[in-house]
Amino acid sequence: MELIYINSGVSSVFPSQVIDLLDFYQINKWFVKITLICGVRNELERKKAEELLLSSSMDVIFYKSFPNYPFYNAMAQTHLAKAFKKAQINDSTLFHSRGWSSASLVYKSLKKAGVSNPKILLDIRGAIKEEVLDFQKNNWLKKRLKSVNISKVISAVKNFAFISVVSKALKDYVFSNVGNIEGEVFINPCLAGKSFNYSVEHREKHRSSLGIKENQKLLIFSSGGESLWQNNQELLKIADKGFKVLNLSKVNVDHPNVITKYVKYEEVAGYLSAADVALIFRDKSLVNKVASPVKFSEYLCSGLPVISDKNVDVIKQCTEETGYGLLINSTEDITIEKIEKLCSISRDKISEYGRKHFGIESVAESYLKIYNEMIEQE
Repeated sequence: MELIYINSGVSSVFPSQVIDLLDFYQINKWFVKITLICGVRNELERKKAEELLLSSSMDVIFYKSFPNYPFYNAMAQTHLAKAFKKAQINDSTLFHSRGWSSASLVYKSLKKAGVSNPKILLDIRGAIKEEVLDFQKNNWLKKRLKSVNISKVISAVKNFAFISVVSKALKDYVFSNVGNIEGEVFINPCLAGKSFNYSVEHREKHRSSLGIKENQKLLIFSSGGESLWQNNQELLKIADKGFKVLNLSKVNVDHPNVITKYVKYEEVAGYLSAADVALIFRDKSLVNKVASPVKFSEYLCSGLPVISDKNVDVIKQCTEETGYGLLINSTEDITIEKIEKLCSISRDKISEYGRKHFGIESVAESYLKIYNEMIEQE
């Protein structure tokens, strides 16, 4: 069994979770061969990707990707088809295609490359219409052009016999937008890499470097990016209440109680161990409702109780089921008494739950079951 994983290209190249997942497959020898096909728009993106892949042994094929506008579609298909021709594709090859936009692109590109009846898992990560039309900073013309491609992508989803989504809410979203789907739809949340676990050694090391006293409670907010839905400025309200907050983000929050640091992906896990409670704030929107935030997975696997609003279904359901967190209506609901209560929960228990439901081992096993079904369905 061979796997070709397609990341059709975004401005950030691709998330580190993709590398974690494919490296996990490599280590466990689940596939005879793994090939990552990665879209990059320019040489800078390619160099960033190559840096991230330095320690990986998988085969990588780069191809030129394009913005998601109708007039680029033909060129995008041609370049991806060339990448497929470079890969060694046979009857046992499985394709894992990440993202809505790949739905029509990958299907047509494989056809151009001469591959008939490919076995493809389409991996959908969010609410495509709302992400593009409500959250991206585009003028009305760009949004109108993108909406044309969105319609094509949604229509193309019906071609896939195997679809993965990150939440139950996203599954409902797919059915409501695509309509009748004959294929199977599976739920696989965003995963936390193997490094995300609770470490006493890392806790002591990083608390010391941050100047956090032994009995001082440290709240952590880890965004990793500058997306409009992250709500970094909510930290000001919490800091005003006297809480110490570590802001792992590119967005600076200027307050004496807020420590802002932006660290490499491989360093994040250590800082999560140093914290006592994690924070996630999302506005009420369909994009957030259907999401499975990577940071939530990382928090739980690191044994952190999570304080969050009620706008992400995955977080709301997990918190209500386990009690491993606090659901709030506003930052006014956060008190020292509630923080102390959260800190009394065993971090090992939270971490064990997180790894069982959101850890790389669990999610990888779930994908493997789908791959096996794909092989069996000839």
